[in-house]
Amino acid sequence: MNGTKTGLASLAVAVLTISHLPAAQVTELKQEAAMTHIRVIVGDETLTATLDATHVAQDFAALLPLDLTLSDYHGIEKVADLPRALDTTGAPDSYEPKAGDITLYVPWGNLAIF
Repeated sequence: MNGTKTGLASLAVAVLTISHLPAAQVTELKQEAAMTHIRVIVGDETLTATLDATHVAQDFAALLPLDLTLSDYHGIEKVADLPRALDTTGAPDSYEPKAGDITLYVPWGNLAIF
C-alpha cells in the first residue's frame, strides 16, 4: 500500500479518516484499474493514496470508511489498531518501507504509516 508523503511526522497522536476516493478523482488519476484509490483525512488535510492489488490491501479497503487514532512509534511511523485482522495471503515475509507508505505490521496486526 503506498500513500503520498504526509506531514504526520510532527504529530504525537492524530485522528484520521480513511475512505474510498470519489470516482471522479479516480478517473483523473489514470492509474491501473487493479489499484484501489483512497483518501486519508487528518485534521484539515486530505491526502490521496493508492492501495495495491494484494489480498491485504483489498481486505483493508473492505473496512472503509474507517476512523482511526494514530500514535507515534519512535518518531519513524504512525500506527493505529485495526478493527480486525486482515487477510495476509501472499504477503511477503518482510518489506522495507519508504516515507509515505501505508503498511500492515503483521505481528501486531496494526496499520503503519511511514
